[in-house]
Amino acid sequence: MRKLEYRRQIEGNKYAEIEVHYQLGGMNYFSGSMEARAYYIGFSVVEIDGSFKSFGLFAKSSFKIARTEVARQSKRVLQEVKQFVDTNLDKLFELYLKDDNRNELLMFIQRR
Repeated sequence: MRKLEYRRQIEGNKYAEIEVHYQLGGMNYFSGSMEARAYYIGFSVVEIDGSFKSFGLFAKSSFKIARTEVARQSKRVLQEVKQFVDTNLDKLFELYLKDDNRNELLMFIQRR
């Protein structure tokens, strides 16, 4: 299982999307920073038109938060992150769709 996606319709063909995925970590050449090897919860707004999905690569509304740092990919940790998202899905969408949400969302994800 590479990644898990959850969507909620915002309006028309616009959707808020939450994605759970594993990332190897290392240098991020777009931001110039080092990123942890971890399971991330990503947030974005996408437009779906038929079988096409559009998203803003550098959109302000697109970002990711490390949920669990790991030494290597793990099915057990993926299931733990999936369970966290499944349990808190409504709250995650609510916090994501609020204005100036990043810090509150970060605190919610990392304290649990």
